[in-house]
Amino acid sequence: MDFKPAKCPNCAGTLQVPPDRNSVSCMYCGSEVIVREAIQAAASASVPNLLRLANAAARSGNHQEAYDYFTRVLEFNVNNAEAWAGKAEAAGWLTNQQSFRIPEMINYFSTALEVALPDERPGLESKAANVIGKVITHCYTNLRSVLSPGFAEGNVWTLYLTKLGELFTAVDKAHRAMPDSTGILRLGIYLFEANHGSLSYVSRITGKTASRSLPSQWQSYIRDKWQSYLDELARLDPTLRPLAPQPKRQIPSFFTTPIPLRWGVIIGVILLFGISMLIGGFSEKKESSTSNSSGSATLEETRLKQAARSFLITYRSHCQSAADAVASLQKGNNNLPDIKRTLEKSRSFMTSSWTNDYLMVAEKGVPAKLTPIDNRLRDLNQHQKEAFDELLSYWKDRKTLHITNGSALLNKLLTQSAEILKDVENLQ
Repeated sequence: MDFKPAKCPNCAGTLQVPPDRNSVSCMYCGSEVIVREAIQAAASASVPNLLRLANAAARSGNHQEAYDYFTRVLEFNVNNAEAWAGKAEAAGWLTNQQSFRIPEMINYFSTALEVALPDERPGLESKAANVIGKVITHCYTNLRSVLSPGFAEGNVWTLYLTKLGELFTAVDKAHRAMPDSTGILRLGIYLFEANHGSLSYVSRITGKTASRSLPSQWQSYIRDKWQSYLDELARLDPTLRPLAPQPKRQIPSFFTTPIPLRWGVIIGVILLFGISMLIGGFSEKKESSTSNSSGSATLEETRLKQAARSFLITYRSHCQSAADAVASLQKGNNNLPDIKRTLEKSRSFMTSSWTNDYLMVAEKGVPAKLTPIDNRLRDLNQHQKEAFDELLSYWKDRKTLHITNGSALLNKLLTQSAEILKDVENLQ
């Protein structure tokens, strides 16, 4: 016969009861116990412990274990918003090439918001937007870095379009679930911007830089969604409204121009070049003055700010994971292979985020207003390399000084990245 754990409501004794019975006698105090109530009492007592185990597993990066614990909590209490949110985050981080679980993550977050108390909803929605943003950004940067060398190959390009479409759909689904979340809107804008126009890549066949553009129907979809998200962002946050991209004009080729006109073009270019050299300094000063006198952010400033924010969020998340792994090592955790894998994984994600989230945008130009932020970010990225080189040196000679020095560097980086993120978010 199957027995379930239960608790006597009179003496708090721990019992094992048959669920098909209406009542039993407590083996400790002899009182009559209603089976259903006793099982519920045991479940209520188990929930806090299961939540602690689930959260501990999540902090350690054991997402499958966390997922399982949060599921057990929901078996006892299906209206536990914390468990739904925790299960959502775990499902998101379990996404891989074989299993796309982002829709599952969004569904669980939606359920968490449905069952949450009114005073819990704002904090829960903020957490949901933050987690969804990190998971989708991580999936996209991995997708781009893994597949882009093969963009010239038809099957790879088709796979990229398929996976990108899944991410677009997921962002839109998250937006419908949380229509007032500026974080989700900015995530969509970032994803649309990253795929508008030409996508540069280094071909693994030729080793040369090339580019490829999404099909015209995709470009139309991106433009419509981009404009829609920009309008929504302007409604929710009037202080920050980047401009929508303008369609590229088709410029006639110089070599298809009639010969008499070519000489006119050449002479015109020479004259314009000379004039621009004379008045260039004045124009730059005037433009700079106009830009500085304006209280609103330019499109370039907005893009770089969003790129910096995305990088810093990813940076802090994996820097914290590395710091937790080092702390467990310092406390005597001897599972050295797992700790090393965590450090290598964190370093890989931070490097990928630097290249794909920030550097791709910064290389197009850094506005003067954001030059100090750019310098600080480059220093931060350089120090990150030094910290991980120091930490991973432990596996070469087993000298604990590497762990001590690396841990101090990680803590310093966490503090510095928090300060930079605050400054980025306070930029007008």
